[in-house]
Amino acid sequence: MMNKGMGIRYSLALCAALMVPKAHAVLSDEQFIGLTESVVDQHVLPRYQALAASSKTLSTRVSALCAAKPQASLAEAQQAFIAVLQDWQQVQHIQFGPVTLLMRNYSMQYWPDKKNLGGKQLRAALADTNAVYDAAYLQHASIALKGFSAMERLLFTKHAQQLTSGTPTCRLSDGIAQHIATSSAAIVSEWAAERDGMLNANEDSDYYESPEEAATVLFKALVEPVEAIRDSKILAPLGETYDKARWTRSESWRSDQSVPNMVSNVLALQALYQTTAPISIKGLLHSVDAPLAAAISEQFAAALAALQAVPQVKGKTVSKEAYDQLKVAERALRTLQNSLLAATRQLDIQLGFNSRDGD
Repeated sequence: MMNKGMGIRYSLALCAALMVPKAHAVLSDEQFIGLTESVVDQHVLPRYQALAASSKTLSTRVSALCAAKPQASLAEAQQAFIAVLQDWQQVQHIQFGPVTLLMRNYSMQYWPDKKNLGGKQLRAALADTNAVYDAAYLQHASIALKGFSAMERLLFTKHAQQLTSGTPTCRLSDGIAQHIATSSAAIVSEWAAERDGMLNANEDSDYYESPEEAATVLFKALVEPVEAIRDSKILAPLGETYDKARWTRSESWRSDQSVPNMVSNVLALQALYQTTAPISIKGLLHSVDAPLAAAISEQFAAALAALQAVPQVKGKTVSKEAYDQLKVAERALRTLQNSLLAATRQLDIQLGFNSRDGD
C-alpha cells in the first residue's frame, strides 16, 4: 500500500508532468522500429509461447482425467487450468495481431458475460448427449462455449462431478481444452508474419502503414488495459458501496482467481513499460521527461503492492477488508492511468479510437 510520503511524491511528479510546459518528443522511424522489435521479441512472443505450452498441458491433463488414466485427478486438471489462465492474463492486454483473427480473443475468453450466455450455451451443449465435441463442432459453436470461461465452469462447479470417462461433460471439457491449445499454438505460429509486418511497415503493407502506426498499437496495449482493469475487474463487481458488491461479477470467481488475474495483468503491463532492451517505452519517455518516467515505475509498484495486499477472496463473497483494499488498488490504477496518458502526450503518440468508448 502507498504510504503518505510516497503519495505526495507521486502527486508532485504527476503535477510536474501535467502542468510544466515541455517540448513533445518526435520519435524517429528507427526508434519506433527498435521499440517494436524489442517488445515483440522480448514481451509478446515469449508470453504467447508460454500460453501455448501451458495450454497443451491443460489439454493433456483433461484428456487423462477423462480417460481415467492412473494418477489423473481433477485437482491436477484444475491446477493446469489456473496455470494457463494466468498465462492468458499475461497476454490479455495484447488486443492486436493473430489473437484477433476470427475473434479468437473473444472465443478464448468471453467475459464479461452480463447475460449469462455462457451458462445457457453450456447447458444446451451438455443436453445434446449425442454430440461430438470436436474441432468442427467448436468451430461453429458460440464464442461463449469454447474458452476459459466455459472451461472454468466445467472444472470448478457442480459440472466437475460429471468429469468421468465417456460423459458429455468430459467430452466437452476435452474438446474445449484441445480448442484452447490449438488456438494458442496457431497464434504463436502466425506471429512470425505479424512480426514481419510490424517491422516492415509501409504505406503499401497489408499490416501497418508506417513504423509509427505499428508501434502505436504497443502504446495502446499499455495504456487502455489499465482502464479495463479498473472498470471491469474492480469497480463493476464492487459497486458504489460495500452492500452493493456482487463478487460474482468478477472475472474468475469460480476458481478464486479474480485478484490473481489482476496481479498478472499489472505485472505484464509493468514489463511492457520498462523491461525491454535496448529500447523500452520507459527509456523513450525518460529522454523527454525523466521525472514522469520514474513516477510511472513507482506507480506500477504501488498498484502491484495494493493488489497483492488484498486478502484472499474465496467463493461468491468479498470481505469488507478485501473490498477496502481493492478500492485502494483502484485509486492506484487511476493515478497510473493518468500518468500513462500524460506519457503518450509527451511522446506525441496519438492512441486514436478506444474500443471501450461508449461501453
